[in-house]
Amino acid sequence: MTTHSPGGCGPCRISTGNPLLIEKEELGMELARLERANRSHHNTHAALKRQIRELHQWIAVDERRVDALDQTIAQRQDVRGDKFRMTVAGHHLDKRPDAGRALQHALTAASAGLGSTEQRDRVPLATLGGFDVTATIWNGRDEVLVSLTVNNGSGMTTQPSLTDATTGDATGLIRRLEHHLASLETRRGQLVVNIAGQREEIERARAQLGQPFARHDELVSTRSRMRAVSAAVDAIADLDSVPVSTATAPAVPVTLDDTWMPDQVRDSLTDDERTWLNARIDRVANAGTVQAAARAQDDVAAFAATFDRALTTMLGDPNEPNLSVAIFLKCDDSDWRASLFNAALKPATWAASPRPSAQPSLQSWPTPPPGWPSWPPPVTTWSTTCAPSSSTTSTPRPGRNPNRRPIPRQPTLRRR
Repeated sequence: MTTHSPGGCGPCRISTGNPLLIEKEELGMELARLERANRSHHNTHAALKRQIRELHQWIAVDERRVDALDQTIAQRQDVRGDKFRMTVAGHHLDKRPDAGRALQHALTAASAGLGSTEQRDRVPLATLGGFDVTATIWNGRDEVLVSLTVNNGSGMTTQPSLTDATTGDATGLIRRLEHHLASLETRRGQLVVNIAGQREEIERARAQLGQPFARHDELVSTRSRMRAVSAAVDAIADLDSVPVSTATAPAVPVTLDDTWMPDQVRDSLTDDERTWLNARIDRVANAGTVQAAARAQDDVAAFAATFDRALTTMLGDPNEPNLSVAIFLKCDDSDWRASLFNAALKPATWAASPRPSAQPSLQSWPTPPPGWPSWPPPVTTWSTTCAPSSSTTSTPRPGRNPNRRPIPRQPTLRRR
């Protein structure tokens, strides 16, 4: 008959008011907030990378525009004041009013017979300052529109309605075209300022990319605490399903004090933690189920499962939840955890001897024989069954069900 550990049933230990459950719920909410903030941080970094790429693309575009403006400025002819010259429909004109009226007549002729869905692109009209003046004419929502461009591709464009262009101030129409020629240097300066500003934005974005998540340490700590609390809750819930009790005398009594602990383990614990951990390991070493599993040395997988689960479960304590969580927190360090599990294995392997001699010095527990597993297994959960490495199958022993499904095991081990 299985003797249960003191403390009541598992569901009673993990009741609604259990402080570990409350802490786990609070940690879950805090962890969710931190994870959202972490994702936002990474999303911000991704957006910054996209912004840097786009800024480089805009810089390349603006640099091409600056090069084009430099060429345009070098080719531009001076038409200021009395130097004004313009050719419209083959006629050379040196008066702005005359040139404006001629340009209006040319626009009227170019738009004649325009269909409701038709668009006429780059219709040549005149020459001004050494550059061609072309028109694009199309039907807008309410009226016909025209776009007058000086030197195609340079961006020097004005877009009046056709009515305003053909019936408005003729001299004003010419002045608008001249303004584009006179403002080339201004436009170039604006582009240079834009490029400098874009480069500064890139530097600021790169500086932000080099910054880690501000709450990274808090996130790591909360994740670790969440794993430890969850492991403690699971271990306490499993106490009834893992019969590890000292209510009855073990087959081989084992007496422990904290000298069994490796220095790495002992030095990291407080006095209370050492006392508590020693008592929990003492229960595992004196558990008849663990000793019986260890004594069946030809069934390594069975012992691995029993010892691993028993030891992990005994790290859960409903009466000392804080100490339980503290040990599970230390178990987050894989080296520390391996040192603890392998040291705790030694008393069980000594007690498994069919005729154990006097208990050896606690500082010199015998090393487990070759082929015995090391703990903890390389998994992300706290308790798991270690699968043996050999594919050899065992032969049913007398007294066992001959139809029992054999399990894989390692070669038979004999204690000498």
